[in-house]
Amino acid sequence: MVVILGLSSCALSCTPPETEEGLLILSHSTYVDSLGYFRLVGEVENTGQSNTEKNNIVATFYDEQGESNLTASCYCCLEIIRPGERSPFEIVLPSRPDGLNYVLTTKCQVTDIQPNREVVAHGIEAMTDPDGYYTITGQVTNAGEKPIDVIMIVGSFYDSEGTIVAAGIAFADATPLQPDESANFTMVIDPGISVKINSYSLQLVAYD
Repeated sequence: MVVILGLSSCALSCTPPETEEGLLILSHSTYVDSLGYFRLVGEVENTGQSNTEKNNIVATFYDEQGESNLTASCYCCLEIIRPGERSPFEIVLPSRPDGLNYVLTTKCQVTDIQPNREVVAHGIEAMTDPDGYYTITGQVTNAGEKPIDVIMIVGSFYDSEGTIVAAGIAFADATPLQPDESANFTMVIDPGISVKINSYSLQLVAYD
């Protein structure tokens, strides 16, 4: 399930969105967080006809001479992406790369596994605290018929132009959850990017 609540950068130059094996890169941006880590955040959409897994994103950075000097990768926040579904991703580096340009490529595999989305969110509240951290709190409820061992909440955060600028992951603070039982969650976004957040979406995944 996707919950979208309206609230209302790319520091490096980058290539246009690319597609491969059903994954479309919708947008991406970069920032340096309050601890000095460089973060490349993006969002993909499964444009194919099948669920995908092992959704891997590779960033290749280039210097001013066009020479590749760094490659980094990550997996999308959603382990399984259904057709038409979106997932954020985030590559984190200890410091800003020397390269001024980067290229993003994708890899994935088709799977028959169906993710458990029988979870609902409610009581969602968002605020920026005095230290500049953007915080989302709320509750999640097991809407299925079986106990759930883990509930993961994935957040995608956008600027006023709809470009993704941050990603976050949180977990329900009490599990397992029986059918109709609820638990709280808290998601916190670094103040290095929180001022750019204009809207966000939340996706919920359950693991039994």
